[in-house]
Amino acid sequence: MSQELQADRIVRGREAVVLRFKEVIEVLGIDEVKVERVVDTGNEVAGVIQAVGRSPGADVPNAHTWRYAGCIADGKFVYFRAYYDAAEALTAAGVEP
Repeated sequence: MSQELQADRIVRGREAVVLRFKEVIEVLGIDEVKVERVVDTGNEVAGVIQAVGRSPGADVPNAHTWRYAGCIADGKFVYFRAYYDAAEALTAAGVEP
């Protein structure tokens, strides 16, 4: 797997999304994920998670906060997008930050 993360990369389909998350986990050495916040508006959902791990090779501790907004139908994501800013993710899901 690539040791490079492309922030603007778009993936489609369940297998591609699962592979993408596995790549991120491997590159960042993530070994723990904590859900900080989830907001469900009925049509859209927003979430903030904290990913913690140790970078492979350098063995340096790291923590990253990830923010997502998307749509869930029939218990599955129809789409989702990652954001750097929590307010942007909440706004995208139709929630006041």
